[in-house]
This record gives sequence, C-alpha cells and structure tokens, in this order.
Amino acid sequence: MPLDVFPAFAPPQVEVQVEASGLAPEEIESLVTRPIESAVNGTPGLVSLRSSSAIGISAIKAVFSWDTDIYRARQLVTERLQGAKLPQGVGQPEILPVNSPLGWAVKYAFDAESTDMMEMWRIVNWDVRNRLLAVPGVSNVFLYGGDERQYQVLFDIVSFARFVFPIREVFGSKNYCTSTKS
Repeated sequence: MPLDVFPAFAPPQVEVQVEASGLAPEEIESLVTRPIESAVNGTPGLVSLRSSSAIGISAIKAVFSWDTDIYRARQLVTERLQGAKLPQGVGQPEILPVNSPLGWAVKYAFDAESTDMMEMWRIVNWDVRNRLLAVPGVSNVFLYGGDERQYQVLFDIVSFARFVFPIREVFGSKNYCTSTKS
C-alpha cells in the first residue's frame, strides 16, 4: 500500500448512479439496478457489488480487489455499462468522480415552509450547488428529491379538430419552446 497523508483504508470502488424520475423503488430495482448489476458483474478484479434503489434513483457501488488500478476499473465498468439494457426515459448511467478515502463529507437537507418544493429545487440546483462546487476540494454535489420543473401539454381533441394545422406541429413547437437559444 502506498504512503499518503490519507492512506486508502478501503479497496478501489467505482460508483454508478442512474436517475429515473417518476419510478418507485421497486421499479428502479427491477428495471435499472438489476440490469446494471448484471452488466457490471464479471468485471475483472470485481470483489462485490452493493446497490441501493430509492425513488427516482439507483446507486451501485462496485468494489474491486486491492491490487486493481482505480482508473482501469472505471474504464472496465464504463465499457460494461454500454451493454446494460435500460428502459426508455431513464437517464444514462453516470460514473461518479473518484472520491478520497474519506468519501462523503457533508449531507444537507433543505426545507422551507414559505417556499414550494419546485422553487426550493431551483434555488439549490442553480445557486447552492454551484457555490459549493466552486469551493476548492469539493468534487461533486448531488441533489436528491425536490420537484423539478416540467411542462405538460394537454389538449381537447374535439376542440383541436377546428384548427387547420396538423397535431405534429404542436409537438414540434414544444421542442422549439424549451430549447436553448444563444
């Protein structure tokens, strides 16, 4: 084991996270977590897999033997994830940054009676998260929960039949309205 100010007291680990908004923990487990575990299982040097499935998120930790190079392990896991069959609408698996042996340092919960959950999520995502990421030594900030803004287009087909343009134009305009322009 190499000498270090904070020597590794845990074997190399690769953490994978997948967001799947709107799915219950049971659905996350069967549709997201298990396919990823199956894809990663058998990776050279893999000692164990640990996973957690919660509302809208799956977290998988692949633990490797002590002699495994962490960057090689990350590459192998990345390659294996390409073979995971995940349902449509589920986010791409994200390999989390290499953490120090100390791992998580701080966890916060935000709550305010005077602010709704959607506004709270916006404040934390755009203001608090960016300020924390600007602090030297902070490698990542993860958000769980909250209500992310979404747009819904609902129409009455009977009323819509009076208009002369095709319905596909409505769905095309939805993409135009939500895209980023510079």
